[in-house]
Amino acid sequence: MSNFYAGVDVGATTVKIGTFSDKGELIEKWEIPTRKEEQGAHILQDIVDSLEAKREKCQGNILGIGMGIPGPVTDDGVVHRCTNFGWGVFSVKEKVIEMTGVGRVRISNDANIAALGEMWKGGGRGHDSIVMVTLGTGVGGGIIQKGRVLMGSSGAGGEIGHIKVEFDHPAPCGCGNSGCVEQYASATGVVRMAKESMEPDSVLAQKAETLTAKDVFDAAKAGDTYGCKVVDRFGRYLGIALSNVAQVVDPEAFVIGGGVSAAGQIILDSVEKYYNEYSMFALKNKEFHLAELGNDAGIYGARAAVIGGCAGTSNVLTGQMFNVPVLGTHAHSWIMSFPDEYTAFKTYARMYPNSCTLLVDTYDVLKSGVPNAIRVFEEMREEGVKLTHYGIRIDSGDLAYLTKRARQMLDEAGFPDAFISASSDLDEYLITSLKSQGCCIDSWGVGTNMITSKDCPAFGGVYKLAAVQDERGNFIPKIKLSENIEKITNPGNKTVFRIYEKVEHKIKADLICLADEVFDESSDLTIFDPLETWKRTKLKAGTYELRELLVPVFRKGECVYTSPSVMELRDICSKELDTLWEEHRRLINPSQMYVDLSDKLYDIKKNLLHQMSMEDEK
Repeated sequence: MSNFYAGVDVGATTVKIGTFSDKGELIEKWEIPTRKEEQGAHILQDIVDSLEAKREKCQGNILGIGMGIPGPVTDDGVVHRCTNFGWGVFSVKEKVIEMTGVGRVRISNDANIAALGEMWKGGGRGHDSIVMVTLGTGVGGGIIQKGRVLMGSSGAGGEIGHIKVEFDHPAPCGCGNSGCVEQYASATGVVRMAKESMEPDSVLAQKAETLTAKDVFDAAKAGDTYGCKVVDRFGRYLGIALSNVAQVVDPEAFVIGGGVSAAGQIILDSVEKYYNEYSMFALKNKEFHLAELGNDAGIYGARAAVIGGCAGTSNVLTGQMFNVPVLGTHAHSWIMSFPDEYTAFKTYARMYPNSCTLLVDTYDVLKSGVPNAIRVFEEMREEGVKLTHYGIRIDSGDLAYLTKRARQMLDEAGFPDAFISASSDLDEYLITSLKSQGCCIDSWGVGTNMITSKDCPAFGGVYKLAAVQDERGNFIPKIKLSENIEKITNPGNKTVFRIYEKVEHKIKADLICLADEVFDESSDLTIFDPLETWKRTKLKAGTYELRELLVPVFRKGECVYTSPSVMELRDICSKELDTLWEEHRRLINPSQMYVDLSDKLYDIKKNLLHQMSMEDEK
């Protein structure tokens, strides 16, 4: 049996599908046609059928589905009109869950998904603020600011294709307006511009009936005068649009992808020219890159969107596969499928008498939900059922007020040990606020804001060369300079020690040193800030403990590391969190945890900096 995650990129012409292992490895990718007839009624079914065929072939299960859609998509998976398909407003997420039975589904705008993919391992690598432009049948956009996708309140954030760039364009755009950049910079827009006033001596005139955007760009590359005019016009409109975007979000770089981007460097040259012409001085000369992942951008990004981790899960299959505790309740649809709320609660209680958590906000929390839950609990008690793990969940409304009233009602009915669970787009800030209001919540169901990594959807780490090993096995330190002092690299073959306060076993600092350095806990240890070197702390002998953090994973190409289980990793993380001081764990203005350099490493860094500065003077 081979279980897999699925990433789906729904395009106007084809749907790109990829399957991934639980470790994120691409297993297989393929395409199917996008059937747009009958207002796109067949698209989702075709995708589901294709995935089902793949599942049957590998005799496995689909663990999660991530899907990119060319249109505005809200966080809860609702599409707000997809003009390319004729879709109106509906929940693609709920529909896919209904059709597949897969509980773990994430839907997002395709350009946002592509932006995440490109930032992760494509043309946007090394940046945490990019604008992704996808040029295909339409023009899409994805904006990432400081590692966060800009979605907007209705999921339409980053819809670059509908920036107005022409006020005399008569034909309406699919969005309902006219003169949108999509009407000029998309594949269809390029073809339309080429056909508008075709010059008879152009090589394009011979292909008028079958003309494609590729033909136009190929003609321009070959020096065709008319082809060059069309491409120049394309670059002007897109350059103007991106200069407007830059005025608002000021990205580090632009990444241009989609089918049209296959034209290559001519795209960048034409767009950059006009971008710099129309941008204010502070925004000129931004980096422009072609997307590197091509059709894989969407599926890589979608795969990343559905992979997450937690201490407990409501996904039964996840619990089975990874030996993770299964937590949660029935869905609202469970209640709605019964004639009334009480019957739904009673049926669920009979099925799970020893794990009876009732979702009480389908209709009215205080007038029906909690009273019906109490009625079921009373009947269970009368029937001799031992109530060991039972309670209610609230998934909407004013959680502070509702949980306090629900707690009062449960206590007055004789159920003080019934727990109250809460969900509804919770994050650490909302939880802190609810606690400060005296809410009566015993467990927190955090989903969207954790699984989607809403605060940091892309990891901004980069690799830099630190040392080169010579023929005799010695490491020669190397350093990268930067105008930004924090970006100057630490040279040499290094390791990291964590320093703990011995009595309370709390973290004092991390110490970066050379791999061959040895420290004696029975001797005094002086540590200092490598940037503000006058800040020094002397740790007296016997008051601290050292633990080397780095462990070998690969040696000579062979994996020598065995990953702990999910629950073991959770326990490790929990223990490490306990070593942080409370001051480090503040949500607002937390105290800084210091990372210091050893004297030996600092001396090497200082000497290399001095050498490099002397070379510059020469």
